[in-house]
Amino acid sequence: MNRARLTYLAFAMYFITGVICMMIGAQMSSLVEHYQRPVESVVLIVSAFALGRALTAYPIGRLTERFGPLKVLFIGTIAILSYMMGVVLNDLFPLAFLFAFAGGIGMAVQDSTCPLLLSKAFPSDYSSALSAGQGLYGMGGFAIAFLSGLFQSKGLPLHSANLLLSFIGISMLLLIPFTSWDPQNSEAAEEKIEPCYAKNPKLCMGILGAACLIYCAICNCMASYMTSYIEALGFSQKDASGMLTLYNLFSLAGSIGFVFILKRVKEKQILLFNSLTVTILLSVMLYLRQLKFYYLAMTLSGFLIGVLFSIIIALATRLYYEHIAIAGATIAMTGSAGDILAPLFSSLIVRRFGLTAIFNCIILLLIALTILSLFIHCLIKERKYGDSK
Repeated sequence: MNRARLTYLAFAMYFITGVICMMIGAQMSSLVEHYQRPVESVVLIVSAFALGRALTAYPIGRLTERFGPLKVLFIGTIAILSYMMGVVLNDLFPLAFLFAFAGGIGMAVQDSTCPLLLSKAFPSDYSSALSAGQGLYGMGGFAIAFLSGLFQSKGLPLHSANLLLSFIGISMLLLIPFTSWDPQNSEAAEEKIEPCYAKNPKLCMGILGAACLIYCAICNCMASYMTSYIEALGFSQKDASGMLTLYNLFSLAGSIGFVFILKRVKEKQILLFNSLTVTILLSVMLYLRQLKFYYLAMTLSGFLIGVLFSIIIALATRLYYEHIAIAGATIAMTGSAGDILAPLFSSLIVRRFGLTAIFNCIILLLIALTILSLFIHCLIKERKYGDSK
């Protein structure tokens, strides 16, 4: 029964963080009207969210290791709920940034606590559980986008979708007091997951952090510029929206599909294969410039790229299996840096070289990710050095 509670708390946390990560984009037009501010001002709420995550991820990892995940999760859930409801109910625009910063803290709590909870609930299928969590994260993003559009079309208030989805967080707050986490036995429980090893773990952790930063920058650029890029090539707005929809849908499908693939294939192999394959797909896409291949490349890329964040988290936490919360938080912190830096550099590139140059930069980032994945594949071993094979 306690295992079921830990599982629900982890997966519910993934779901509601998916909600808050897509919330501003899904409700942008309504928020512009609500605050009577231009879209370029409202979008800065996302920056406050990313800043809250980046600044607090590592300290929260330390707190999780010291006090256990449940106490930290309780506070993080409150922070997420304050963001979900505060932004849409509050009328003062400056306060929206404070709520967004609190939401970023909640996201940092997810980064620290969820891998630790899943390591205890699914010690033998840890990587698959992380991939499932990534899938639920995607479902949360889909839920807020779908419900916001549905409720707004029915003339319901802006906060209706947020209020409905907030019951997931409320159920977590009610469940946490009845869930146990024995701090004396938690370390032994963490060790039940299958570790991986490296001669220089700090070097590997640095490479994984760099890989996560690049990965998040790639995803940020893909989501921000895909439709505009397709339209700039002369294709229709319908085709551009269709490609983005397929990319997001198959990114979600990939996270679910790799739950089963990870039972048979190691994470480092998937990281290298997926990175290399997406690099080739998008390179051929840019070379051919054919509409059918754009659809194919975007669909397959979404399927292969959606799971990579959980893959990187799995490798980092298996490498530092005695400090899962800190390892997860550290990787997430570098990912947040990618989310913060990508819009700044991509806007400079677009202004300097034009919109069509953005996918050339994405290809370069994918090449860098593939190179880092190759290093990870060579440096991280499944057995301790010196063990017989």
